[in-house]
Amino acid sequence: MKAYGKFVLIRPFESKDTTESGIYLPNGIGDQKNHGTVVSVGLSCGKEQRIEVGDRVIHGQAIKFPHDGVDYLIVKEDDILVIL
Repeated sequence: MKAYGKFVLIRPFESKDTTESGIYLPNGIGDQKNHGTVVSVGLSCGKEQRIEVGDRVIHGQAIKFPHDGVDYLIVKEDDILVIL
């Protein structure tokens, strides 16, 4: 599966229901819905700054896309806010 154009395919981080010390976080407070790892980068991406496969990123708006039992996110290159 490959991203196309100026889009980036991201696998979101697993959400946490508890803190490291074991405290339960209700209502998805621990969700990191805007954090993930880059799986594929479209060929038109990266003219100003290169986003690479394996980069951990924080992103803005995304489209959820399930594939083979795994949820991926499709994000415009301009919606990548931070490369960690």
